[in-house]
Amino acid sequence: MAIPIYLALPDSDARDALTAALGASVLLPPDTTADDLAGHEPGVLVLDPAMPAQTLARLSAGLPPNGGGWTLATVVPGPEGGHQVRSLSVGRAHAPSEVADRGDDPDRYPEVLVDLPRSLADIARARHDVNNPLTSALAETQLALLDQPGGEIQESLEVIQAQLRRIRDLVAATGHLRPPRS
Repeated sequence: MAIPIYLALPDSDARDALTAALGASVLLPPDTTADDLAGHEPGVLVLDPAMPAQTLARLSAGLPPNGGGWTLATVVPGPEGGHQVRSLSVGRAHAPSEVADRGDDPDRYPEVLVDLPRSLADIARARHDVNNPLTSALAETQLALLDQPGGEIQESLEVIQAQLRRIRDLVAATGHLRPPRS
């Protein structure tokens, strides 16, 4: 299912290049506010990199918790003078005490000020750690099924095998979530 892409950029080379590259994007005013987004289907909102910090803060504060389906992004210089789009987080708001706790002990409070590269690394590590025992469990189940002549134990092993395959498929579906190569 396609999601809409909105460009809240001033008339510029970047806007022209992105409009050409992205095709059916919707142009919004460069000083777009959360109120301006009311009535628009949530999607990707590419913001002017020169947008004042206060305006960006008001915009993100005006969005529903956890972004409400909106992905905020901005334009950054690309290789050889081109343009790239970089996402900005609209993560959960935290109390100053939570931020202080994270600063004191980041490993104990990883859920505070979550950042995308760290999250992707955590997901990749978990995927790797789950794959080894999962592969072993599937192999053992298949060997046990070969030895079973039938009956309740075979039915139970088939249920186990089906659930292990389901887990394998869920883990494989996160394969695109990996940290970018440096």
